[in-house]
Amino acid sequence: MQICQLAMSRRINEVLRYESHLRNIIHILSAHYNDKY
Repeated sequence: MQICQLAMSRRINEVLRYESHLRNIIHILSAHYNDKY
């Protein structure tokens, strides 16, 4: 039971980290796009 919870929280942390990484990329790209046009 506890192992399952640990794996679940670890996966959630990975997803959150991935999401924030994507948001940073989108932010950089949109800033670059706004600078160009």
